[in-house]
Parts: sequence; structure tokens; C-alpha cells
Amino acid sequence: MERTGCKSGHNGCSGRPGVRHMTILSGIGSSHGIVAGQIHFFNNAAKSEKARKTLDPAAENERFERARAAAVGMLGELRERAAREVGGDEAMIFDTQRMILEDLDFIDAVAKLILEDGYVAEYAVQEAGHRFARVFWRMDDAYLRERGADIVDLCNGLIRQLRGLKEQELCGARGQWVIAAHRFLPSEVIRLERGRVLAIVTSGGTRDSHASILARTMGVPAVVGVGKGLFALREGEISVVDGYSGRVFIHPDERTLKAVREQCHGPRVMIPAIE
Repeated sequence: MERTGCKSGHNGCSGRPGVRHMTILSGIGSSHGIVAGQIHFFNNAAKSEKARKTLDPAAENERFERARAAAVGMLGELRERAAREVGGDEAMIFDTQRMILEDLDFIDAVAKLILEDGYVAEYAVQEAGHRFARVFWRMDDAYLRERGADIVDLCNGLIRQLRGLKEQELCGARGQWVIAAHRFLPSEVIRLERGRVLAIVTSGGTRDSHASILARTMGVPAVVGVGKGLFALREGEISVVDGYSGRVFIHPDERTLKAVREQCHGPRVMIPAIE
């Protein structure tokens, strides 16, 4: 994270109170476009399940099967939405997730943790999912490594079904936002309200993730992998997201705005005047 500019009243600054340094976060431009807007943090961190035991493994396994059937139905809805909004090729992401939920090895792994080891369904799904995901995370190929995120995504959805939780909405606030998070999963990206999401910025993630692929197809500028400095920012801070260079300018000065405007032109460049 870089800082530029100077403190109020020093080194030739105007001395106006409240003048902020411009901060630059550097990452990977995973979806082209340049926009300006306010930061909104999307709290999508999954709660880690504790290794709790069940008193009735058979009933717990039935609960898992009901949640799995509901999750398969939910993936079907996401697939239809993706096909309408971004096309059939990208919609196949959710076909792959459905295949994993219907995979006998995955089902047997969860059932073993419930029926033989006596764990609750939420923990069993989490552990089985992580075991399958680790197979991909250890691969040399960057694209294949990112498929581990797809497994985590579907397991998170399955755990939400087990808890009886609704899918998280973007935010309660009105207006348009630059959405910031640790990383986005495919199901979260496809649920984003396109008229309200100006850009996506994440501390982790890669250009090869399915979330990045969906963002590109949806025409949402995105910068990923900017690091933990993202969480030093405050809700509502003004930013310029440059999906070409992979930089995010927080409290950009007029010189920076002018340079960005001069360098890029086109429908995916939206830099309004910023006070």
C-alpha cells in the first residue's frame, strides 16, 4: 500500500484541515474498466464450524440429504440466472458445482463423518469440502488451483441451507458502490445487482478465479489481490478503481484523476468530478 501527497499545512500543501493522503493499493486487474465510487465492505467471511458431535447420526445424515437436495435446486436457479445474464458458457460454472454435490465420493465422505465419526452435518460438510478443495489447491496450474474456491463456494451454500439462512444481500444502503471483500465466490458475483455495483476490489483472489471470469463477462471492473491494506480503509471512502493497471486510488488527487482520464477512453471509463 502506497501513500502519496502530504499532511495538511506542510511541504506546500494548502493547510486546509481534513486533507487526506492519497493511498494507492496495487493488485491484479482482473476485469478491465475504470470507475470512481465509494467503498462498501461486503462481509462474506464464512464462519468456521466447530467439531461438534450429534446424538442421532442417522437423523443428522437425513438433515444433510435434505439440505443437499435444496442446494442442488438453488444451483439450478443460479445456473438459469447466469445463462440469462452472462451466457451459457459461464453458466456451466454452476453445472460443475452441482456435479460435485451429486458426486458419490463427496456424499460418502460427508456421510462417513456423520454416521461413523458422529459429527454434526455442518462440520462434516466443511471438513469434506476442505479435503476435496485441498486436492486442487496443491496443483501447479493456477486455473485448476482456483477450482478449490468452487468447492468452498458450494459447501458454504450447503452449510447455509443446514442453518436455514437466506443468501446474503449486497447491502442495505442505497446508491452505487465499489464493493470490497477478502474475495468473492461465483455465487456471490452472479447475485450482485449490476446497477449498484460499480467495481469489485478484493484483498485475495486471482485473475483465473471463476469470480473474476464472471466479473469480466458482466462488465464489472475488478482488481484482486490488493492485500490486507484494503481493510485499513473506511466505509464510504472515495476510490478510483483501475481494472487495467490493477491499482485502486483512495482519495485520489486532481492530478491523478486528470492522468487517468487522459490515459483511458471508452464506455468502461466512468470518472466523475470528485470533491
